[in-house]
Amino acid sequence: MFNNQLLTLPFVMAFALAGCASFQQTPPAQLAEPLTYVYEFPGKEKAELFNKSRLWVAETYNSAEAVITFEDLESGTIKGTGVGSAVWSLFERKFKYNLGIDVRDG
Repeated sequence: MFNNQLLTLPFVMAFALAGCASFQQTPPAQLAEPLTYVYEFPGKEKAELFNKSRLWVAETYNSAEAVITFEDLESGTIKGTGVGSAVWSLFERKFKYNLGIDVRDG
């Protein structure tokens, strides 16, 4: 009987402590601003960067067609949507996000 209690104690403790976890909420003003990263590639043409960006989307998301909702080589724009997941308090939460890539020479 003592062995059964000893074996179940870690599970009970893990479950009890998981319920005590708390996360700080992101301020709404920060959520309204898009995350933007700028990378420079000196000497690269817009068409080459556009094609490499499209290839990155295909490799990262396993299918460019499932993610890309708009693309235009002339303007250098790729738009798409993605789905992510994160684990909070033993539950997996899914979320959607928009992806935008704008390329130009260099």
